[in-house]
Amino acid sequence: MISGTVIGSERVIERFREFPARLREELIVGIRNAGSAVLRLTKDRLSDQVLRVRTGRLRRSINLRMYEGDKTITATVGTNVEYAAVHEYGFHGTVSVREHLRTSVLGNSFTVKAHPREVNLPERSFLRSSLRDLEPDIRVEFEQAIQRAMRP
Repeated sequence: MISGTVIGSERVIERFREFPARLREELIVGIRNAGSAVLRLTKDRLSDQVLRVRTGRLRRSINLRMYEGDKTITATVGTNVEYAAVHEYGFHGTVSVREHLRTSVLGNSFTVKAHPREVNLPERSFLRSSLRDLEPDIRVEFEQAIQRAMRP
């Protein structure tokens, strides 16, 4: 039989009681850091690599939201711009073109009647690819958060 004595057992017990709260606090920091990294990379990709900015509306709309529930902590990077999904996932199908005025090279205006148009836009992911590329760094961030919570 092996027996032993823990010196300072009250402190050990107290530390185990504190651990869930400390872990949650550190995970909140880690998740916020990871979300911020995804946000930065996504905006960088929209600036140069993926879509070549025209107005900057999509890039400006990319945001980070944090949600903290009783048992969950979530960071969401996204946008509410309606055409973002078409760029992120691509689109193949028919769209309706409204009637509109067109000006020729010679300066003559004419009406283009409403008509269907086949559209084939390739996928140009900026959100999912940013998350995928940062996955190793996000894992490290979470491991570090756990290690910080375990420190005295």
